[in-house]
Amino acid sequence: MELRSLLRPFTRSTQSVAPPVAPAASNLTTDSLLHNCGVEPALLASSLRSWLRSTLSGSRRVVFAGASPTLDAALVEAGAANRGQRCSLGEALTLSEHAFDEMIVVEEAPSPQAWPTIASLAARPKVRLIWEAMRQELLLGLLASKLPYLITPEQLLEILRSEPGTSATRLDRPIVTANDIVPFRGKRVIEFGPLDGAQTAAIMKYGASELTCIEIRPDNYLKSLLTSHLIGGTQVSMRMDNFHAVTPERYGTFDICVAHGVYYHSNAPFQFLANMAALAPVIVFGGFCATDDRPGWTWIDLESEGCVYRVKNYSEVNYFTAGVSVGSYFFEAASIQRWFTNHGFELLATEVRDVRAHGPAGEFVYFVARRVG
Repeated sequence: MELRSLLRPFTRSTQSVAPPVAPAASNLTTDSLLHNCGVEPALLASSLRSWLRSTLSGSRRVVFAGASPTLDAALVEAGAANRGQRCSLGEALTLSEHAFDEMIVVEEAPSPQAWPTIASLAARPKVRLIWEAMRQELLLGLLASKLPYLITPEQLLEILRSEPGTSATRLDRPIVTANDIVPFRGKRVIEFGPLDGAQTAAIMKYGASELTCIEIRPDNYLKSLLTSHLIGGTQVSMRMDNFHAVTPERYGTFDICVAHGVYYHSNAPFQFLANMAALAPVIVFGGFCATDDRPGWTWIDLESEGCVYRVKNYSEVNYFTAGVSVGSYFFEAASIQRWFTNHGFELLATEVRDVRAHGPAGEFVYFVARRVG
């Protein structure tokens, strides 16, 4: 059969297909990030309000360059219509960089002719485009609308932007306490169970040279991955792994190991504790511990290396704050501390808090353990 006869059916079939319709010319002048950025209007509005609050806080001189009815409406709604200088793109080109602390290009519907001006402005110091400036609010808000968070996006943003220990949520307080004892600056750190990434942010702000985060739950891994991206540090490595398999043979050794709110998710706790002790000479430890009345189960004796430790059973739930084991253990506070002293660690900054009113167990124990010798 000749080649042309083979091609003939294909040629006939394509002749009846209508050519693609060119986009309407009006689309070229309505390329709006604020209206067409792929998020729900309510999320966009809340992200914009949150961004404006942080951008206009204090006495910073902010210039909004370009036309944006959405921004103007948000400024009026926030009672900040007189905050920040408004100017056109052309006027923005004439401003000296000494006239402002930050310029945000907010042109809502850039025309093709406007892009050279926008690109020229973006190349200047202290100038950002609105989609770059709002990325933290938009990304955190979008992910929080899909996955459960321990805190709100606004609270996490406050932690990301504040000095460690100064945010209202204080979720990074354990890192602040540990840093006073063994500074993180220049240290190689491994963190188990970063969850939303609040403590991850504090560790990096304190100047850790390298941070490896271990998270097994896919939802928490994605949240922590986003937080590490928003921190902006290239030295953060997110690893999706089970902490029972995190050993020096696979990961090397570190200067500090952080395991806050993690140990009681283990169905083989002595394996996990031994891993931590082998990974680093300093351990930042925190976790719920059983008391006689919380939880209301019978005490069990677990034996390890000739020593007995008192524990109670813990039944995991399928929730983002849970581990992946079906069952695990709450140690008695004295027992978990004794494990570390039995293995050559001294305990520093020990704190035992009564959490019976709101915790799954009776106490929460925190300490910094440092290997002796």
